[in-house]
Amino acid sequence: MYRRDVALKLGGYPKGAIHFEDHLFWTRFFSAGKVCNLKDKLIKHRFNPASVTIDEKWRGPEFKKIKYDSINRGYITDEDAKRLKEILVTQDFGKYKEAAYYSMIGKKFLWNSYQPSKARKNLLKAIRILPGKPEPYLLYVLSFFPEKAITTIYNMQKKQERN
Repeated sequence: MYRRDVALKLGGYPKGAIHFEDHLFWTRFFSAGKVCNLKDKLIKHRFNPASVTIDEKWRGPEFKKIKYDSINRGYITDEDAKRLKEILVTQDFGKYKEAAYYSMIGKKFLWNSYQPSKARKNLLKAIRILPGKPEPYLLYVLSFFPEKAITTIYNMQKKQERN
């Protein structure tokens, strides 16, 4: 939840930050004053292949550069917004979203609850939809490792991301 008057004062959601407008909005919102998390869960988040949000690793380096430069600046430039539109037009969005969704679900079955057969089922869907992405192949191979090895790899990856 947030105060409507503060959101309006900040200009609301930025128009040109396609597919990362939430990130840019919240970055600006957090700098506007005190924020905190509520202890109670008020909503449930669910994923589906038609979601707009997908794993940004699937977007490519130029998309990520525009996103993070914009977030660091606190706004997206007109030039970056124009280039972002051009990038997104070149991507087969439906396939990207669907493949990223199944890859993410496979990853969750692997990392979060160690259900390798369910992970493989979803990862194979991602591979069939968009065979050029290496992540689902790697995760598929990892799904044959014992749970302890996967947990170790996952913890090493998270530690590396933090550094």
